[in-house]
Amino acid sequence: MARRDDANDDETRHHPDDAIEMLKADHQRVRALFQQYEATAAPDRKQQIAEDVLTVLEHHTSREETVFYSAFAVEADEAGVMRVGEAFRDHQLCTVLIEDLRDLAPDDAAFARRWHALRHSVEQHMDAEEREIFPQAAQLLAAEMAEITAAMQEIHEPSLVS
Repeated sequence: MARRDDANDDETRHHPDDAIEMLKADHQRVRALFQQYEATAAPDRKQQIAEDVLTVLEHHTSREETVFYSAFAVEADEAGVMRVGEAFRDHQLCTVLIEDLRDLAPDDAAFARRWHALRHSVEQHMDAEEREIFPQAAQLLAAEMAEITAAMQEIHEPSLVS
């Protein structure tokens, strides 16, 4: 079994009591994993971190697509619904890149290109959500936030490699 850092354990055990904070925590986790990947030279460790990123992203997109975006789209104006559509397209690209990455060896040049494309796409997506969707959702979904949070918490945390 791979060793986990204590700080990473604390971070993964923290479960915010608000859906938006849960999603922001996922974003922080993904950003931290991307940074760990870049800071690591050991190929085996890079592979473990990459797998963790892919797993966290799959879990995160599941939470967003099945619960959060659905609730937001019901309450949002036309511009908000368009943002959700853009977010779903971002997720589709992410899914394609994840599938490609899982089919490639980490030492393959194509892996590096797709990894960087994934990171760039995911970071832009997270920034847009935090800037555009989350503030509006906090207002529109305030009355339903406890239910949304409970539904998102039912989507269990993945177990990570590292």
